[in-house]
Formats: sequence, C-alpha cells, structure tokens
Amino acid sequence: MTDQMSIAYLTDVFIIPEYQGHGLGKWLMQCINETLESWPHLRSAMLFVGEEQAQKFYKETLGMQTFVPGTDNLELMEKRGPGDIFTH
Repeated sequence: MTDQMSIAYLTDVFIIPEYQGHGLGKWLMQCINETLESWPHLRSAMLFVGEEQAQKFYKETLGMQTFVPGTDNLELMEKRGPGDIFTH
C-alpha cells in the first residue's frame, strides 16, 4: 500500500485431521504471533473466521478481537500491531 500502512492478513490455516489435537495449531499461532509482534510498523493483523470455537481459539492464541460484527456467523477479527497509530 502506498500510505506506509502495513497489514497482515491470516488465511487458510488448518491442521490435517490426523495431526489435530497434538498442540500443533497452538504452536503455529505462537510462531505467527512472534512474527507479528516483531514487525515494528505493523498496524493490524486481520482474519475472517466463522465458527465460534475458532473465534475463541484466535482470541486465546493471537489476542484477536472482533473488529466488525459479522453476519451469517462470519466475523472479521484483528490484532493491532506496534505500528498502529490509532491506539497510541
């Protein structure tokens, strides 16, 4: 983007069924969170999520919060980064 804005968008995250339930998803989110927090100019990280269970997972692992209440059980969530000028 040309206005010196940096945004991360998380999409298509999944663990194949035979590896689910072993902490890989939480580990992956820790890795992503470490990366996001290391970007000093990151203003926001966003994702679309449907299931309530997934919303809870992203709140717990990434600190995501509902940005705009969705429809049809779809929520847009975000995490403000250190470069966000609106919360400082």
